[in-house]
Amino acid sequence: MAGAAIAIPAALKVRLGLDNAPAWIICDEWNVTDWPGVDLRPVPGRPAGTFHYGMLPSGLYEAARQLARRLDDAGRARKTPRF
Repeated sequence: MAGAAIAIPAALKVRLGLDNAPAWIICDEWNVTDWPGVDLRPVPGRPAGTFHYGMLPSGLYEAARQLARRLDDAGRARKTPRF
């Protein structure tokens, strides 16, 4: 994952209710889909109709967005249609 992903900090994972296994924001591949799409799944253990774990801190979001943009501009990103 060198250079194409950003680690999700442990404290953020706890706040979002994720497990303690390492997790990454993959910045060189993403899905292109209609929103909301058929792959949207409810969050386990949350009230019915909850489809999000929470917000990313703005700094982490911006770092991921900028890295994804650089990788895309360099032709190193893979977009997969999921229609």
